[in-house]
Amino acid sequence: MTLDREDLLRPINLGDLDACIRTVDGIVADRAWDDLLWFAAQCRAACERGHQLWPADEYALGRAALDATGPIAAQTLIDSVVEVGLGPRAEIAASTHTWEELAAHVPNGPVAVVALYECVARGADCSGVSDAALPGPSVMDLPRVLLPWEPAYACATYASDHVECPPPSQPTQAEFEPVRGRAGEPVEDDSEVERARDALRAVTRAWRAEADIVTRATAVEGDIDAAILALVGAGPTRRRAPIAGRDALAHLAWAAASGGPHGRRRGAAIGRADAWHIAALLAGFDADAPLDPDALGVALGELVWAWWDDGNPRGEWSIGLAVADPVDGIAWALDVR
Repeated sequence: MTLDREDLLRPINLGDLDACIRTVDGIVADRAWDDLLWFAAQCRAACERGHQLWPADEYALGRAALDATGPIAAQTLIDSVVEVGLGPRAEIAASTHTWEELAAHVPNGPVAVVALYECVARGADCSGVSDAALPGPSVMDLPRVLLPWEPAYACATYASDHVECPPPSQPTQAEFEPVRGRAGEPVEDDSEVERARDALRAVTRAWRAEADIVTRATAVEGDIDAAILALVGAGPTRRRAPIAGRDALAHLAWAAASGGPHGRRRGAAIGRADAWHIAALLAGFDADAPLDPDALGVALGELVWAWWDDGNPRGEWSIGLAVADPVDGIAWALDVR
């Protein structure tokens, strides 16, 4: 279906942003996908004439990525000077399309490559896509398929006006035991340990614009309990439950992908990449050397992981992780609340 483009131009020529947003909704309702891309381009061009219609341009591209057919959605995977909305278009497009639906139509550029990794984070096997077949330089040094030791990552579900991505599940009440012992001594003058601590704390860096979010982390000599007590002090309700390394990776990836309670999502592909980076530093891998995925999977299982809280299950925007390297006698703890 093709709409009357003279009618579509009227709100643009008036510089009426609200009317432009309503027009986008109408075009989507009519499923006039070519007109939707054309309207987005006209809004973009109007910015050069002084009309601040870039939010309508971004909204139109986001709706196309979400609702349109694969060939149309693929064409939204372009860089923007300012990208707004609920999340990155690469993730939005991957949430409703397979890579096979997008691949033949994507423009060359990093956004399209990220879309491939978004499909992988959702379970797609893109291992057959060679570097030469990528629509741009490989922006992520990650396998193009989920490995057996990886979790099922928490991925977002988008609608026109909201996005949902619940965190991974927490341990059951029966799995918790009290935190015991004494606080460990902070590790000092060890750049690798401190780098891992800083990376752990940075997992929620996209949340930090939130005035009510506090993130802190520590690295100490000792075990998991020593790290938790060093971070938050002793208390009668402190408790922790063992979790597998893959579950810890899922929590880290979810946190890194999120924008916090009110921020804009960064995307599951970035969350997966950040989680791998943090796990590699905690396991003592050289951050400047190529990463062996199989070796990381083994190391992830050799670390000791726990979820901890203050006696009650943590809320959606609260994270308690602790991890120990039993060989080196070093432990880290993370608290987000």
